[in-house]
Amino acid sequence: MNRAVYWFRNNLRLRDNPSLLRCVEECDEVIPVWVYQDRWAGTDNLGFEKMGGFRQKFMLEAVQDLREQLRALGSDLLVLRGRPVESVIDCCEKYGVNHVYASREHADYEIKQEARLSEQINLHLSSDQSLYIEGDLPFALDRLPRVFTDFRKKVEKYSEPRQQVEPVKSIPPLPSGFEASEDLQITRLTVDDRTAHPFLGGEHAAWERLQHYFDDSQALSIYKKTRNGLIGTMYSSKFSAYLSLGCISAVSIFDEIGRYEDKHGSNESTYWLFFELLWREFFRWVGLKHGSSIFRESGILNRQRDTKENMQSFHRWMHGETGDDFVDANMRELAATGFMSNRGRQNVASYLVHRLKQNWTWGAKYFESQLIDYDPTSNWCNWMYQSGVGNDPRDRVFNTQKQAKMYDEDGAYRRLWLES
Repeated sequence: MNRAVYWFRNNLRLRDNPSLLRCVEECDEVIPVWVYQDRWAGTDNLGFEKMGGFRQKFMLEAVQDLREQLRALGSDLLVLRGRPVESVIDCCEKYGVNHVYASREHADYEIKQEARLSEQINLHLSSDQSLYIEGDLPFALDRLPRVFTDFRKKVEKYSEPRQQVEPVKSIPPLPSGFEASEDLQITRLTVDDRTAHPFLGGEHAAWERLQHYFDDSQALSIYKKTRNGLIGTMYSSKFSAYLSLGCISAVSIFDEIGRYEDKHGSNESTYWLFFELLWREFFRWVGLKHGSSIFRESGILNRQRDTKENMQSFHRWMHGETGDDFVDANMRELAATGFMSNRGRQNVASYLVHRLKQNWTWGAKYFESQLIDYDPTSNWCNWMYQSGVGNDPRDRVFNTQKQAKMYDEDGAYRRLWLES
């Protein structure tokens, strides 16, 4: 009898899940497991919640959706709490399991988890979190281009995204004696009616959003024109949170862009969503190549910055009390909803780093705590990029008032968050 644990990590879905498909094809009995990690509880060294309420709510909704799908297939999801490697090993010992299947990750902490787990059990990893498989890239990882444009041109010319796999429609039975865990206690939060991200977590919600954005509204056809918007649900795709938890895969979105173009025609906007997926992809490979360096103040360039590290000044930025109305409006939106537009993120990061001269890693940690769509490589590599210690050594200084005039000309966004 070939019995295995399938460990769901940041791939909370049944569609296009190569590691799960491999597991159900190779095993006679499968125990699906997800771990609520101890490191998500409490506060960090700066006093921030390690995982804010909005992010936690979205994540638990995604896990609950996954559990319901597994139950519909006659299986279940065992929810554990603790340190991931130890929790998975304890589960294996309890049920007499010698094999664990999981998705391969790109960030330093998760890679170390894989290494530790593989020392104690047969670990089978598959790539399902990125557009491209490492072996299909047109360069070795140690020769990853430092600049995004070089990366984009090479992969567009010489590589193809991996093929999407069939959805998992059946799953081997649970072993006898399996003990189901209690239902999840999903955080109850009042959703601010001003939010640009009112969506539920989960695979079903991800595909509903894609259906609405692509087919019902055909908003993809004007994505490039609207993507710098600030108010409402339709100025951008809002796929990032679903991607961060793997409720939908980048490959699925890529394939759906192609389907949409076949039906409605291609233009700059349909390409631009793929372009944004490539940015996400680039930073995943940067994270894999550089490991823990992406979390250091000196970044991957090992460049020292002159910072003041004034906690009072930082707190004014964090609470939206800097006196810069565009920065303050964006920071208040983040605190109230767990979300901020891409345009806002660039501006508030530039203001913290270049105007206030503060430690950029403080901003990255605050975003990690608050963002519904937090993803380690996207978050930390973007902050490095803005701070001149990452993949673009230039100091990208934003004139926030000029930006406000360009993207909030009538002041509606600032009024929304500063006057109501």
